[in-house]
Amino acid sequence: MSKKVNNRKKKANEKAKSIKYTVAVPFLSNSYLFSISKKIGWSIVDYLFLKELYHQERTLSELSKKSNLRKQIILQIVLPMSDLGWVEIINFNHEFLLKITDNGKSAYLASRKNHELPCQVTDYISKREIYVDILDNYYNFYKSSVQTIAYVRYKEIKSNEKQEFVELPLLNDKVYPDYEKIEKVAGNQNESISKIEDLNIGQLTDKKYLLVEMIYTPENKSKIIKDSLYSDLNNSLIKIIESTRPPSISDSKSTQVVMPEVEKNVPSTTSITLNRNQVDFIYGGQETEIKFLELINTAQNYLIIHSTFIGSWCIKRKNSEDEQYSEYFEAIREALKREVAVYILWGKTSLDSDDDDYEKSHAEDNKVKNLLSEFNDSCRREGIMGIVDYNQFRRTESHAKFIIADSANRGACVMVSSCNFLYSRFNRFEASVAIYDDQLVRSYLRIAANISMGNNYVNSSTKKEINSYANQYKCFTKRNSPQEVRNLQEDKFTVSLVLKNQHYYYIDVACNEATKIIYITSDFINSTPERPIYDALKNSTAKKFLFYSKRSDHISHEEINETMKSLDGLEEPIKLRQSPHKPKHHAKVLAWDDNDILITSLNWLSSNASENQDDKYHEIGVHINGPNVVAEFINKFKP
Repeated sequence: MSKKVNNRKKKANEKAKSIKYTVAVPFLSNSYLFSISKKIGWSIVDYLFLKELYHQERTLSELSKKSNLRKQIILQIVLPMSDLGWVEIINFNHEFLLKITDNGKSAYLASRKNHELPCQVTDYISKREIYVDILDNYYNFYKSSVQTIAYVRYKEIKSNEKQEFVELPLLNDKVYPDYEKIEKVAGNQNESISKIEDLNIGQLTDKKYLLVEMIYTPENKSKIIKDSLYSDLNNSLIKIIESTRPPSISDSKSTQVVMPEVEKNVPSTTSITLNRNQVDFIYGGQETEIKFLELINTAQNYLIIHSTFIGSWCIKRKNSEDEQYSEYFEAIREALKREVAVYILWGKTSLDSDDDDYEKSHAEDNKVKNLLSEFNDSCRREGIMGIVDYNQFRRTESHAKFIIADSANRGACVMVSSCNFLYSRFNRFEASVAIYDDQLVRSYLRIAANISMGNNYVNSSTKKEINSYANQYKCFTKRNSPQEVRNLQEDKFTVSLVLKNQHYYYIDVACNEATKIIYITSDFINSTPERPIYDALKNSTAKKFLFYSKRSDHISHEEINETMKSLDGLEEPIKLRQSPHKPKHHAKVLAWDDNDILITSLNWLSSNASENQDDKYHEIGVHINGPNVVAEFINKFKP
């Protein structure tokens, strides 16, 4: 009996021992060229000491007591100021007395606005590697203790070492760069980033691993051995790392770890507050056409048009064999004469299940390309120096519809729309919004640059040029939190960029917030919205109206009628109806109650907006929160 007891004690002691293991943390990386300005000279500490002496002369002992710094350190701070004649150091009663001079007072007074003393600024270009983790946190490990290794090297170490490994899963093998996040992490102390330039590949694709040494204790806790990593890594990532356990004590013995639930579809960028006069709502086909021409006619330096499809009738007038181009391309010709850089980005050639009948033959495709090339030739014959950049006819593979321009009248503008500007005949009801704001334009310019690469992800002159326009607008530092956007002033709107995988988040928001009405309009309908939309709307007590124009090939009239009956019969009915518009509407809108509307390129009742990193720019919209925006839309939408 005693032998069995001893064996059990021995096993218990062995189990109680701490276990060392390694967590392999994956990152994706890419190198960028940064234009950097660095301030060399004084720090904020220097400014604060000079400020103190401006208000009152002090002894070295008094400054030491007040700042909680040793006297030797204070002397190191003050001596350079003394060399410049800003501070006098006087022997007084066996003590050093520090007294500001007239020159010192002048230096302080000139620096009060920015809270920093005059300093030297140097400009330089630096190539740095940027990393993004599995939670979309960005890092610059340039001056940290983090040392990553290549994927191949990680595999070698893992196969040769006896220590246990746990590998965090890498959900995507490439990530579109978030330039605002890159800008925030790329600079080191006293550096300011003024420009970011991609080198070869636009996306972050280089797989790197950080090997984190862990210790698992008998108290069922895992801890990172290297303390410095706690300050080098994001707290959310650290929590995931410390949630791992050595494979030897887990039931599955797996070296993989299941990621905890992360709200990936919640918009990561908070909203921008704008004045009412910075936002124009455009409802209707003719109204959209008028705004389209206005943006072309007022563009000063650049004009970027992204249209999912391009139709020959939008380039040349019908049955025209001579130089009779459409009014849109004649307006573009005038823009070129004003030396505006014009870019036309072509979204797709092939037909989507939720797109209108598109002539997808090679003959039609070539006809469009030939007409676009001929237009540039006609401009050359006129002696116009600039021509339209068609991005080498590379398809962006995006369904988004937008125009970006710097208007001579009102400044930088992005128009987000349901309308295919270069395919539409402007005879259907469209929903668009034009927003005049540098920061939103900056974001859209970055998106336009990214999608210009198409599916090959290789840099081009088009991408670099569009990014150069984005570099003109500085990163916005003060944004409102989601809670603040609800506290509206009468003349204020809040605007948020909405990417494809974030659309369903707003469906949930509408269901949770709406007390009066939820309104959804879509061009096409199929069976896709059953779970993400119909199921989400079922429990909302608000009145719900869903309108579509046409059915897709993936659903029959009988199935639509059955769906209508089913939704009508719910305890909280959902009114699904075909649009009364003739010709049919093309608008893609989510609106609820009085103050919230989302205008987008996404067909709510036929497209799948679920998570997929590869095509997060496939659909793009804008959510606007502002007084009475919903009534304005409904009044225009009703025939």
